[in-house]
Amino acid sequence: MLKTIKTFFSKIDANHQFKLGVEEYRKGRLDNAIEMFSRALEKYDEHIPSLHSRGSLYIDIVRWDKAILDLEKVKTLDPKAENMDFLLGICNCGLGKYDKGISLLEEQIKMTPKRPEPYWNKAIAYMQIGENEKALIDIDIAIDILRRDYKLYCIKAEILENLNKKQEAEKSFDRAIELEEIPGTSLMHKIDYLKRNNKIKDAIEGMDKMIEQYPYDGHLFIKRGELKQSQGDYKSAKEDFNSALKNGVTEAKEKLKNIA
Repeated sequence: MLKTIKTFFSKIDANHQFKLGVEEYRKGRLDNAIEMFSRALEKYDEHIPSLHSRGSLYIDIVRWDKAILDLEKVKTLDPKAENMDFLLGICNCGLGKYDKGISLLEEQIKMTPKRPEPYWNKAIAYMQIGENEKALIDIDIAIDILRRDYKLYCIKAEILENLNKKQEAEKSFDRAIELEEIPGTSLMHKIDYLKRNNKIKDAIEGMDKMIEQYPYDGHLFIKRGELKQSQGDYKSAKEDFNSALKNGVTEAKEKLKNIA
């Protein structure tokens, strides 16, 4: 009887700390949120919402080992808890345990075949272990489900590049850029691709668009300057490094020394 009463009040205390953790999370204070969820678990170590939330936050900050401990405990306490195979699949892949991670993602797909996330995470896992043909199948399924997510086309482009399908890779990057509308992540991925494939002139043209959109980002000037320097255009490279310095990027000083 006394144990039951103690557990009851422990759960109430845990719920209070959990709610505080949720508030901290909403304010973007992830460390504070983790601390509140941990306090909840000190009150009641089987508080599933706190285990689930803390485990998910550990994924966000790439603490795979800690995330797995919390999420496996959730699965033990509540075998029907949603998304556990998905989350544990991500964690295992993050730790380099790709066979187990892919197997868990496949279990999640059986339960939620219309969700794109397990497919694209499985595609990334396959890409990491060099199984690019399998990765391409999964990313295409994800794209069929979620056609307007530019990030998926960037992933597909990298897979196609690994398969030496360069023309198709460029088309996938271009589709990503079209969907993103404003020059940003997709264009930067394509610029890196162009650099890897020695299409420096095209990469510089891409950087021109980025700098036009973000004229006060000194790091963009550094990147364009490096591209120009690799082409022997030292005068223009120096101008870019000076622009980077004016925009507060101190590493430009070293770049200028090396180009003098």
